[in-house]
Amino acid sequence: MRKRITSLLLTLVMLLSLVPAMGVTASAADDTYGYGSIKNWSWLKSYLESPTSRDLTLENDIDYTMGYDDDAILIKKSQKLDLNGHKIRIDATKRAVFSSLITIYDGELTLYDSKGGGEIAVEFAMDSKEHSIIKIFPNSGAYPKFTMNSGTLTRLNPINSNVYGNNGCISDNYFVPFEGGERPQITINGGTINCAYDWNGRSMNSVSGVQYKPTALLLRYSQLTVKGGTFNGIVWTDELSWREG
Repeated sequence: MRKRITSLLLTLVMLLSLVPAMGVTASAADDTYGYGSIKNWSWLKSYLESPTSRDLTLENDIDYTMGYDDDAILIKKSQKLDLNGHKIRIDATKRAVFSSLITIYDGELTLYDSKGGGEIAVEFAMDSKEHSIIKIFPNSGAYPKFTMNSGTLTRLNPINSNVYGNNGCISDNYFVPFEGGERPQITINGGTINCAYDWNGRSMNSVSGVQYKPTALLLRYSQLTVKGGTFNGIVWTDELSWREG
């Protein structure tokens, strides 16, 4: 009997010794995911694609080179991203088919920078009708939204483009007309969108005779509201086409 009691006491002591370790592990898990702190590309992608709406904060600069298996971030819920004074630089020059950094399907993305100096900068392999930092792509009748309150979006080294399409820093799905009642909503309250346009360096398309460059905004089917901000580049909206000049 005495041996049995001793054995039970030893077992109890062993279980109690595990309690602090278990508590630390749970707390660490909460800190890395529950509070939305972002420290690398993997966390950025997983948080923005989360099925739960979150308030996200960038905790340090991210400098990431796209690999062959990387794809766009797909937003399907409402997410808020605070750049928090940090910079995200994406080098996609090795991934020719990488068309957009963030695609908003049926959720909402709000971008802001609480400290100043925050930026998302992307360099693509080439400029084409499909390349944009943020693409608005309505899915299954949903009405995606993008709101920019502050921060900076930059196209790094934009190249001459001989095509006509979704080549803006922010663009909607130019070649698929939006059909429905409420249009996707794009609201720019502040911040800076950089997509430099060199008028003397533009190139001419041999079919249409039009000279193209990537644009700051190219939104043919979305509802655009501008209350502030700086646009270093062309803003192309609604039904404007090369046939209309």
